[in-house]
Amino acid sequence: MTLARTAPVITEFDEEDDVKGIVIRSYTPVGSVSGLSYGMLQVEAREAIITDTNSASYFARFELSTGDDYPQTAATLVKLSDLDALIPALDRLATTNITTERFQFSEVEFEISGLSFIVFNNERGSMMFAVGCNGLTVHFNSLSKISEISKYVREVKRLLGEKKL
Repeated sequence: MTLARTAPVITEFDEEDDVKGIVIRSYTPVGSVSGLSYGMLQVEAREAIITDTNSASYFARFELSTGDDYPQTAATLVKLSDLDALIPALDRLATTNITTERFQFSEVEFEISGLSFIVFNNERGSMMFAVGCNGLTVHFNSLSKISEISKYVREVKRLLGEKKL
């Protein structure tokens, strides 16, 4: 990992924040989940502090990467306060059951802070899900991996609760 690649696509501070001064960014990688075609989702706990104003921001960073011939990376930040909505949504998505009684294909989606989770059925009747942000999508072939992602998000919340100033 290079520092240039870790620069967030969006700022960790709200647009109305007047960010002047030194910003200290600290992070801890929490875990990663492998998807199809060498795709991957990585989850990090992050803190950003503006030293001159003593203001801090806490969030989870989700980075998607593809392993194709031309690898791509995209990331988004989810504020600590939004993790309370993300965790139960992931738990519900992990137990999604799609039937084909009414329609052949269905999708169940949850989106927060530009990060989307979509559970769907394919033409073979298998349940899959996709995670997307900033125009990049990684597919996964087992809903059990949603529970793994949920575990990492809970760990981010725990870490940030312990480290919060």
